[in-house]
Amino acid sequence: ILLEEKVKAAIDFDFARDDDLVDPAKVRELAFFPPVTGG
Repeated sequence: ILLEEKVKAAIDFDFARDDDLVDPAKVRELAFFPPVTGG
């Protein structure tokens, strides 16, 4: 389950990173927030 969460986070991060309007710091925070709370 943990691996699945990490993969999802990586995908979310990659997707959000393509949007230049998104702050990288916020993207990173959002991308890794679910695994931290769910783990």
